[in-house]
Amino acid sequence: MAVEEAASLRDQMNRARARIREMRDLLINAQALDRAAESDIGDAGAVPFDRSELAPYLLALALDMCATHVPTERAADELIEVAQGSPMALLTARSLASALSNELPGDKRARTVVQLLTIALRQARTKAFGTDALN
Repeated sequence: MAVEEAASLRDQMNRARARIREMRDLLINAQALDRAAESDIGDAGAVPFDRSELAPYLLALALDMCATHVPTERAADELIEVAQGSPMALLTARSLASALSNELPGDKRARTVVQLLTIALRQARTKAFGTDALN
């Protein structure tokens, strides 16, 4: 019985993470349409996308993975994948997590989320710039 419940919970968490990814994709598409509508004719492809706007979704995903005890290495890889390798998106999510942790000073899970995002940020910075300059 406990094994079935654990499997059901894992399945629910996988669906929740998939939903977060789907919402991220919807956000990206909606923003692209907004930028295209606001730009001059022929300039729509030149409008850059600011990946730091994905930070709330990255924070939600990090909270979810910490709550479901996803291994740190796998969780960091998944965060980097969702952020599309963007250190700026992860840095923004880490800032949000730090603010949350400051609001909940006794909450271990809030500190764990900051640590997870710090690990993911370091990995993304190393991949993007070949160095880990995060202090």
